[in-house]
Amino acid sequence: QLIRTIPLHVNFKNIQKSIFDRFCEFLLSNPDVKNQIYSLILSNKDTSDQIKTFLSLFSLNEFLHLHSLTLIQVEENILQKLKLIIPLIPQLHSFHLFDSNDIHLTDSMNKIYQIY
Repeated sequence: QLIRTIPLHVNFKNIQKSIFDRFCEFLLSNPDVKNQIYSLILSNKDTSDQIKTFLSLFSLNEFLHLHSLTLIQVEENILQKLKLIIPLIPQLHSFHLFDSNDIHLTDSMNKIYQIY
């Protein structure tokens, strides 16, 4: 039970697809763990379609304590969907986008609202 109270900071940058897939399976079979995730980094760099896969399995508003979200090399169509989802996550305080060269595209929640 104690382990279920530890905040998790999940970084999928540079992770093998098999590990990513196993963690997603674990989350699907243990949905309470989503409440422990406070920060999440997803990357399409070197891991094709990781962001799309994650978002097809989970809705970001399921992560009740998600305070920070970082996306690396996100596709334009996914970004358009995120514009609708991000404002519905009130606890999210930090949102970062990086392009394929790790150039920081936006650094705060205020800027995502300016994208509209």
